[in-house]
Amino acid sequence: PISSYITISSICLCIMSVQCIVNSDKIGGWKFLYFLAMILSFFGDLFDGEVARKTDTTSDFGNMLDKYADILRDIAILYLLVVKNIIPFYMATMYLSRNIFVYTGRWLGYISNSSSYIAKVNTFLFPFVVILLYITGNTPSSILAFYIMIALNWFTAFQYVANSFSRIPIIKQ
Repeated sequence: PISSYITISSICLCIMSVQCIVNSDKIGGWKFLYFLAMILSFFGDLFDGEVARKTDTTSDFGNMLDKYADILRDIAILYLLVVKNIIPFYMATMYLSRNIFVYTGRWLGYISNSSSYIAKVNTFLFPFVVILLYITGNTPSSILAFYIMIALNWFTAFQYVANSFSRIPIIKQ
């Protein structure tokens, strides 16, 4: 289905963006390609699920592929920010640990696969915060923006857990 091609393209764009940023110290023009590939990767992530639902081609494979694409993209971007000394390792860990928490909860069946509006906003804002971090370095305002992203990320995790608990039937004795 077309949605899986969008997800696979997002993965390829993520890999391309990592390659561009690795080479950015050698050739200045790579930075623009990095930003472009990263933003296109995020837009692919925002719309692949919507395309699957509109074309009635949702599948377990597509859902799994989307989750792996999300994790791969986040790890690659955060790794580069840490290696370039733009953010400390603990900030990357704080951001990624939420994803591990949510995906593990979904895998175990404790958290539903539904998405939230705030999660979509977070996904939309993330590349712009990363670009801000990359351009300005670890200035207080860009670090604050990243902390806000971490807070939004964890807020959605707690939102998923709360929604999952609200669906559990109460047993009356």
